This record gives sequence, structure tokens and C-alpha cells, in this order.
Amino acid sequence: METTSKPRFTGRRRRGPAAQAGFTLLELLIVMVLVGVLFGIAANSLAPQRSRISLNTAAQQLSQDILAARSRAMSSGNQFRVLLKAGSIYTLDQSVDGGVTWVTTLTRTLPSTITFAVGAANDKVTCDTRGFCLPSIGGQVAGQTSEFQLTSSSTTIRIVFAMVGTTRVVKL
Repeated sequence: METTSKPRFTGRRRRGPAAQAGFTLLELLIVMVLVGVLFGIAANSLAPQRSRISLNTAAQQLSQDILAARSRAMSSGNQFRVLLKAGSIYTLDQSVDGGVTWVTTLTRTLPSTITFAVGAANDKVTCDTRGFCLPSIGGQVAGQTSEFQLTSSSTTIRIVFAMVGTTRVVKL
């Protein structure tokens, strides 16, 4: 009587035409772990870049909103202002009666890692119907040019604006 025996597993791949192409589960797991480690290293090295990009974007947005206030004031015949609030919130407001009563037309909240410079709450720039933008910093009407400062961790950016309505973003 003949006995048939099953082939024993020797831990080696078969060779020849009976061999199947592919990877073992262990090989796939090792590759996945290596890719994960490399991805983690890359993500950590990009974190400061994300913070800087977020700060630049917020500064550009605030600069554009100051220009929008000027444009709306000239086209509508009403004063508009950009008013900084506590923390990282600012509003774009429209005057309905020559600067006594203000109606908020837009509220923006900066990312949680970005704040205005210390003491900036209630600082504002008010644009009149002729296109002149007058800054009020610390409750005092400022000169022909003034600035708002945004900070994120150790980086500060200034938004410099002039009375004639021009703005520029300056990195410190």
C-alpha cells in the first residue's frame, strides 16, 4: 500500500514554475512600518512651516479686509472700519449714521495659534467715503501710517497701512 505524504513546510519559497510571485505578510508589515516612520518624521519637520504659512495667510486676509473696508466706504457713501476684538477676532463694520452707530457686516476669527499683539483690543482703522483710512491705536488717532501686529509662537508679522488706504505685510 502506498502512502502519500504532504509536502513539509521548510520556510523556503518554492522554486521553479510551481512558485507563486508575491510578498509575505512579514515583508509587507516591515514596509508599512518603515513608511509610517518616514511619514512621521516628515510631518514633524513641516510643523513650523504650517504655522508660518497660517500666520502669513491671516495677515494677508486682514490686509485684504482693510482694503475692502476702504473700497466699500468709497462705493457706498458710508464709513467702514476694521475693529480688532479680544484674542483673535476682528470685524468689518459699517456706519449707518456717520460713525455713531456701527453694524457688523463680517466677523473673522483667526486660527487658534495666532493672536493680535498685546493690548490691540479695540484698535481699529476707519475708512471714510473719500478713501482715507484713519487708524486708532490704543484709543488714540494715529499718524498717517500705522500697523497691526499678528503673532504666532515666536513669529510676528506687521500689517502696515497708510491713511491713503495702502497696506503691506511686513515680516519681522
